[in-house]
Amino acid sequence: MAGKAKYKNLWMRENRDRFTLIMPKGQKEKAMEFARSKGMNLSEYINDLIRKDMSADDSSASASRRT
Repeated sequence: MAGKAKYKNLWMRENRDRFTLIMPKGQKEKAMEFARSKGMNLSEYINDLIRKDMSADDSSASASRRT
C-alpha cells in the first residue's frame, strides 16, 4: 500500500502544479457548495473558470487582430 501512495505522490509532483488561494472567511464553503451544484469539486470549478476566461480572452484578442 505504501508503494501505491509513493507512486501517486510522485505522479502528482510531476504532473500537477499547486498554489494557495486566499479568500474572505466563509467564501470557501459557499464556493464549494456552488461547485457541487454544478457537479464539480472546487478545484475543477476554479480550473474551468480560468480555462473559460483565458479562452474568451484569446478569442477577443484574435478578433481585435483581424480588424
